[in-house]
Amino acid sequence: MVNWLLIALISWLSSQSSHYLITRSWSVVRATSLVSLIFICLFYFLPFEVARILSIAAFGGSLLGGTEPGKFTFKQMTVASFLYSLLFVSLIPWMKDFGGALGFTAFISCILTHYLKLFKQKSKGIKMKWVSKDHWS
Repeated sequence: MVNWLLIALISWLSSQSSHYLITRSWSVVRATSLVSLIFICLFYFLPFEVARILSIAAFGGSLLGGTEPGKFTFKQMTVASFLYSLLFVSLIPWMKDFGGALGFTAFISCILTHYLKLFKQKSKGIKMKWVSKDHWS
């Protein structure tokens, strides 16, 4: 089994890299694909079986970094990438193919991070701005 800290570091680097490129006016597709290609090329030449898992984790991390730049700060993106790595490591034994599972795992970690952000705001006593029922009529 691959060390969780190594996967967490790789997913954090790839998510922060793609998130940084998106904040610099790159399109989401270009930023995530460039970061994924860089990490896949780096790990392609490693002679270990671990390299395949690390490149897959980097690809999922770049998907995570593709969230809208205004939604997450640097710290929140760090929390989301560590949640992604925990979910990724726990799901590896049950996955035969990684296709949609990476996007789903990135989506779940974004949702969890967003709910942690809302919970933190609510515990501080900040009132949430919800759309009223009168807005839709």
